[in-house]
Amino acid sequence: MKAMRFKNNILALDATDYRILEALQEDSRLTYTAIGKRLGIAHSTVYDRIKRMEKHGVIKKYTALLDAEKAGAKGITAIMTVYTDPKESEKVAEQLSKAQQALEVYTSLSDELQIIAKVFADTQESLHEFIANSVAPLPGVLRIRTTILTKKFKENQFSIVNNQKKSTFIKEKRNTRRRK
Repeated sequence: MKAMRFKNNILALDATDYRILEALQEDSRLTYTAIGKRLGIAHSTVYDRIKRMEKHGVIKKYTALLDAEKAGAKGITAIMTVYTDPKESEKVAEQLSKAQQALEVYTSLSDELQIIAKVFADTQESLHEFIANSVAPLPGVLRIRTTILTKKFKENQFSIVNNQKKSTFIKEKRNTRRRK
């Protein structure tokens, strides 16, 4: 296996790594052999690179992406903006991250320090109970604004293909390989 390259303590990926990641994002069930055939490289190279990316946290896990509605899950999705005392914001975000109802938790440094969370609850009543009993009492919470989502138009995960800088790099490398 090639020596690992790091830049600012981050594993440096090359065009082949990105093409492997692109294939895995399209279908994480692809075998090393299938990815190798698609990319024109040995399955052992695919295996080594995937294991390296797993070891260094580039690939965090493999999972199934579900459509909750089609799977029969009925409920309410909401975006919660939690305004906090700056001294307590990290602790509030960490506590909120532990909640089963929290799907995503972010901090934002704008005019005020905010925590933005995407949350899911079975009913409006359970959403209210979660906010009133689990979020509002946290030390440092100043106020909470909740927006219930009524219709989803788009939902995607981060994709290597959608990262313009990287995908341009990948396309350029593909084109130079074909010319040789």
